Amino acid sequence: MEAIGKNTARSEDLKRRATEIFEKERTLKKTKQTAKELADDIKVLYSAANSYGYNADVLRDVLKEMHMEPDARAEHYQLEMLFSDERDIYRHALGLIDDDGRPAANDDGKTTISVDVPISLAIIKERHKRETAEADA
Repeated sequence: MEAIGKNTARSEDLKRRATEIFEKERTLKKTKQTAKELADDIKVLYSAANSYGYNADVLRDVLKEMHMEPDARAEHYQLEMLFSDERDIYRHALGLIDDDGRPAANDDGKTTISVDVPISLAIIKERHKRETAEADA
């Protein structure tokens, strides 16, 4: 076995590899910092868009579509059309839209646009039971 001394070929190889590892780690650290700064910039951008009245979620989706290849975008639109009916079924079941696909009104008469809180299965079952009882009466 070759000795590991200051001037041996093996020690020079280990030193070279250690230097490469440290340089790569330093580069990764810089990249992570840059990624964090970009993520912060994106948050500020969407916050500003929101303050101007834009829906940030919709804006993100449209910007994603803008960067898609034409064939991928066409496929995305077809899938969106295909599953929009399924989304409407869920929205209707949760009372978010009425039978005509328009936003449903709450008990207080205000229109429900979106739901930002999780809905438990128990609430859904209770609502369905109540609606079924009302329909049967």
